[in-house]
Amino acid sequence: MNLPPKTLALMLALAASAASAAGTPSGTKISNVATASFTDPNTNAPISDPVQSNLVQTSVLPKPDFDTVYSDGTDGTTATTPSAPDYDIKNVLPGANVDTSYILVNLGNVNNQPITIAPNTTGTVTPVPAGSVEYYLGSVSPANLITGSIPVPVDDPLTPTDEGRVTIIQRIKVPTGAAAGSQYSVSPQASGDQWNGSAVVPAQEPAGDLQYTRASVTSPSVTVVPPIDTVPGTPAPEPTTPGTTPGDPDPANPVPVYPDPTTPGTTISVDPTTGSQKAYPKGDLDTTSDVVKFISAVKNNGSLPDTVALIPPTGLPTGVTVQILDGSGNPITKDANGNYPLGPIPVGGSAAYQVVVTYPDPDGVGNSGSPVPVVIGVDSSNDADLLPNSSATFTTFPAQQVFGDTVNPGGTADAGQVPSQGVVPGASTGTGNSATDSSATFPMTVQNTGGYAEAYTLTGSVDVKLVNGTTVPVPVKYYLDANNDGVPDSATPLTGGLTLSVPSGGSVHVIAVVDIPANAASTTANGGSAPLIVKQTSVGTYSGNTRSDNNDQIVVGIVGNGLSITKSTPPAARPGDDLPYTLVATNNYNAALKNFVLTEKGGVTQGATTTNLFTYSTFKTVTGTASFVGKVLYRFNNAAWQTSAVPGLVPSTINQVDVGVDTNNDNTIDSNDAVPSGGVLTVNFTTTVK
Repeated sequence: MNLPPKTLALMLALAASAASAAGTPSGTKISNVATASFTDPNTNAPISDPVQSNLVQTSVLPKPDFDTVYSDGTDGTTATTPSAPDYDIKNVLPGANVDTSYILVNLGNVNNQPITIAPNTTGTVTPVPAGSVEYYLGSVSPANLITGSIPVPVDDPLTPTDEGRVTIIQRIKVPTGAAAGSQYSVSPQASGDQWNGSAVVPAQEPAGDLQYTRASVTSPSVTVVPPIDTVPGTPAPEPTTPGTTPGDPDPANPVPVYPDPTTPGTTISVDPTTGSQKAYPKGDLDTTSDVVKFISAVKNNGSLPDTVALIPPTGLPTGVTVQILDGSGNPITKDANGNYPLGPIPVGGSAAYQVVVTYPDPDGVGNSGSPVPVVIGVDSSNDADLLPNSSATFTTFPAQQVFGDTVNPGGTADAGQVPSQGVVPGASTGTGNSATDSSATFPMTVQNTGGYAEAYTLTGSVDVKLVNGTTVPVPVKYYLDANNDGVPDSATPLTGGLTLSVPSGGSVHVIAVVDIPANAASTTANGGSAPLIVKQTSVGTYSGNTRSDNNDQIVVGIVGNGLSITKSTPPAARPGDDLPYTLVATNNYNAALKNFVLTEKGGVTQGATTTNLFTYSTFKTVTGTASFVGKVLYRFNNAAWQTSAVPGLVPSTINQVDVGVDTNNDNTIDSNDAVPSGGVLTVNFTTTVK
């Protein structure tokens, strides 16, 4: 049966519908059009255009679901079941705040599903006073206090990133009068709409799906003092105050600081009242574990000489180890209880000790930039119990950042790649994401995933090849985009050395803009596919921590008014006179023209006129010159190309003359020969009037 293409199109009745997975966003239109290409049986040739079916669409309905989990993705504990180490907080002082991180997960397909959070204290050993639990979005600050529902975005199945996650912080405010031994257990409990298999109904996380934080209270009695140099063998100097540190909460009143004795670039601050210390190590270029050495001491304020026991920390983060040394850096032998004896210490005297913390380098794959707290308890031998009478916290704040393309409206960044940006050199310059102007734009994000606030310096450049064959570096300009809407906040770029201050756990958003010069060469001409690479770097101004993003690309389009050919000859001549012609061919594109041949022949129609050059005149001479590197070749009557301008034919038989430039020196003209942008081929051609 011989069916024409239109008849076959009517036979393509496609039912394009699909069952919606939970991750496909609600309201999504799933569209489908089928096409067919084939050989037309009427003509025995391929059809010129594929045959299309009708368009069919399927709408995805809402199927909400949610969950709250620990930051490592686990849940399902009770108030008395030991939590993960990071959530079973020991040696908490009365009046302290206990902050732990959780993840709200959108398991359904409703974008920005509103979820509410409330504390569940069922089973807590010590009653939790009303109003002593707060929740914050992302990080603890007054602006982030959660007072209503939290919109949780849907996870887009078309991206490798899991967008359906929101970080919240639970803060337990321990009462100032809390007794030693008190235990407060609290879990966030989420509520929101949920699909029950037949309808969308209000729901709450069940009791067996909770995730508790437990805070255990202790009480201090002996004194931990700052580093001192009055104890024999103590290598640390007195704390000094040369200036503020990255995590100093009050720059107007800088705290005492001292350098790490083994890594002087690490600044350690000291709380003169509690003896607790904070270390701010700088970034390094390797991924091996990092080390911080704290220097401290215990003072005997009692009336009898005393030997104290330094109690090692428990519940350390994965990969963290701690050594406790004496003041001279020598190991201390553990006692029968697994503690480290220090002393005897005379009345009013002090004994120094060192705390050496080794932790995974935050530059390593999968390693955290979160603070590393180490609590060392101190127990006096002059009492009957084995409980700590005092303690100090030695916290390391690693430096870490993520710098890359903004991958969602939530403001995260990764090492992913945005689609290549197209530009048109010589067009107007703008900051919009458009292939119709000469600027390429890339939304970028710097995330401070380290433990302290830091400023970052951003720089970038693109090596742009010009039409003259040279390459120039073009700097990247940065525009602040504080609200992360993809639009610069100001038409004025940030200049003078871009530095952006970012709090720990925070992000800052910018638009990277590259203005391509008007004389930039095309990257797509003649089948080319080598886009320009945008190289960007973010450097922590204190830590030196460096991250690069080198995978964004720019495609430079083809511009220009094409090839221009001008021709001149005398307006009149007689038989026997020579007719000199001058032809000037210019490449006005921003790309090379391959396999270019300039031809003189009769019978060429232009408008209502057909040329008759070789009907009424006879070939005499031809010469060509090029403004670019190459060898001019000649061809007569489609014979072989030759370097000589003298034909091997009888002049009266010549009816076609071709001129080209051999740029690869293979004595022929083909697709490997190219007239560069701006290149000019001039041909002087003479015939004699018959």
